[in-house]
Amino acid sequence: MGEDKKNKKCKDCGHGKCKCDSKKCKDCGHSKCKCDSKQEQKVEQHVKVEVNVPDNDKKGNQGPQGVQGPQGAQGPQGAQGPQGAQGPQGAQGPQGAQGPQGVQGPQGAQGPQGAQGPQGTQGPQGVQGPQGAGASTIYLASDDALPNNQFFGLGVDDPDPTRTNVVIAQTSTITGFVFSIRDEPLTAAQSITGTIFRSTDCGVTFVNTGISVTITGPNPGNCCGSTTASLVVNQCDLLTVQVTRVGSGAALEEGAAATILLSTP
Repeated sequence: MGEDKKNKKCKDCGHGKCKCDSKKCKDCGHSKCKCDSKQEQKVEQHVKVEVNVPDNDKKGNQGPQGVQGPQGAQGPQGAQGPQGAQGPQGAQGPQGAQGPQGVQGPQGAQGPQGAQGPQGTQGPQGVQGPQGAGASTIYLASDDALPNNQFFGLGVDDPDPTRTNVVIAQTSTITGFVFSIRDEPLTAAQSITGTIFRSTDCGVTFVNTGISVTITGPNPGNCCGSTTASLVVNQCDLLTVQVTRVGSGAALEEGAAATILLSTP
């Protein structure tokens, strides 16, 4: 058995004492490590430690309160807590300053009619207005039977208008004409017309003014008619009226009458 031990060699390197690098200390290179740090560990492993444990039944007096350590650094901000309940209504604050004038609102509806106020004092007399226009009237009539197509003036009638006319006293405007056949009989198919003629050359010629009134039967019942006009006539112009009839050529037995209305400046 002793020989077996002597002849025992390393399987890796073949030496009696192994010289393999893998089995040497990596720090110091010896087969048996001679590192100081590991020798100290061996020494430490052989140190006997004795600990005196006090008897739990015998409790010593509490030592004095140690001094308070320094203030630690502030920790991070914690998460926000839930919303608290609403507090009671605070007292009303003082009246604030008046704000600027707002824009004007829309026009309101019109209110009801108010009661009539008292009669005011009479005002002063106004200035006199301009002189108003005057008026003038010319009356014409025949006093006996009046043949068809004949002219009449102031109580006379004649085929020649030069003998039956009247003269204009001042420049005026003819504003109306009224014509009557009195009680001359007319059937519904008959009519009589009175027309104003005018001369501006002292009676040498007479011209139809276009101002006329036509009376249509039956008559009695329809004996008079009128029309309006607007014709300026000058001082010294001559006017007369001609009578014409349709449906009969007989004379007007009771004659006729006419009125010419004028306005003066």
